[in-house]
Amino acid sequence: MVRIAPLNLSKTGDSAAGPESSEESRLLHSLPAVVLQCSQEGRILFVSDNWFDLTGCDAAESAGQDLLDFILPEDHSLLREHFSGPLPLGPVNNTLRYLSREGRSGWIQLNLHETALADGSGGYIGLVTDITDQVGREASLLAQHRTLSGILDDLPGMVFRCRNDPDWTMEYVSRGSVALTGYRPGEIINNRRLSYGSLIVPEDREKVWNAVQMAIHEQRGYDLDYRIEAEGGDIRHVWERGKGIYSASNDLLGLEGFITDITRYRQRFRPLRAADLYLDDGVSLTRPMLSDRVRHRLQRLERDLRNGASQPGFGLVCIYFDNLGIHLTEAGDGVHARMLEALVNRTLSLCTPADSLHIDVTGQILLLLDTAPDRGFMARFAKGLQEQFFDPVEIDELQILLTLSIGAVWCESREKTDALMAYTEECMRRVHETGGNGWRVSAMDG
Repeated sequence: MVRIAPLNLSKTGDSAAGPESSEESRLLHSLPAVVLQCSQEGRILFVSDNWFDLTGCDAAESAGQDLLDFILPEDHSLLREHFSGPLPLGPVNNTLRYLSREGRSGWIQLNLHETALADGSGGYIGLVTDITDQVGREASLLAQHRTLSGILDDLPGMVFRCRNDPDWTMEYVSRGSVALTGYRPGEIINNRRLSYGSLIVPEDREKVWNAVQMAIHEQRGYDLDYRIEAEGGDIRHVWERGKGIYSASNDLLGLEGFITDITRYRQRFRPLRAADLYLDDGVSLTRPMLSDRVRHRLQRLERDLRNGASQPGFGLVCIYFDNLGIHLTEAGDGVHARMLEALVNRTLSLCTPADSLHIDVTGQILLLLDTAPDRGFMARFAKGLQEQFFDPVEIDELQILLTLSIGAVWCESREKTDALMAYTEECMRRVHETGGNGWRVSAMDG
């Protein structure tokens, strides 16, 4: 605190004097804070004119009054030690609640230092700063922070921000880390006890690293599922959605996202993925089987092109239900299975018997349209898909309104199966990353 002792202040009771020169007076009363001088016992000797703005009392009225008369009684104990003991007791630096003549209360920052008074006795001099607005803003921000923290902590998973390093060094994790990993946030943040990267099972670490680096390179978000070893040795399947965070100069600052436990869904659908041809619903193909059908369709197209036959192209469609993950995480086991069944049935209602479909555990659909005359047909089909889901999906008393991100690719040339399927999924991701609830139609026509 800057000492104001050089100003020549006289006791207010001695003819209402203040600084001797008019220049000193002008400077003193233009300060944004109140200049205060008081005795060792806390009796006011001098205040600058802006004391009136704070308390509603002018300098003459306040002369000789106890400073504690203007402080809320609950805060008196913070000052009594200074005003009741012998000097020196050190400076006063307190945040206090004040009370004006009209009964208005607020917050002040009181900064006083010991000084010698005109009569040779000891006292205090310093500043009184009104910080009511600042405290109000801080309280509002704190309330918002508590609300946001509560929301994040109530999510069924872990919200995170981390560095892009092999340890995935966490700078922030929500309290969902306990249910997900068995470890408290303080044990994971900055690798204090262990790194999040060390929880990922060794067989999945390279896959996770490569997928995230590719997403960063392409400056897009990513979706991953992999396994972690929780405290106690339990292996859990998790699903992670994240994205890079960048500076104004486009430098990567880190990653942020959300990780949730999908173990029970993985366990439930393990026999479906292991089946050779169809999932348990008897309609949906496994992904390997769908991939095989795409491969055969490409071979048929290539043969027809080689023979000069006029053969319509075909289409591949990837459907992602933008807000389905939240509903599946919150729903019970029975709702999850019936939801996937409802998605399959609505989608197949637009298809022919020659078309093929695969749906994964998260509800993402890959659809092979055996015959697609042109790109316009694919656009009409995508629009029809969206219209199919205008009405909510009803499961018992639940009504779930879904939005779709659709990537559709029309093919009439030789392509590799994996490249075609990957390109279709990429078209869907581009729609989803730009807000979802739409479609993108592309052509692979050589």
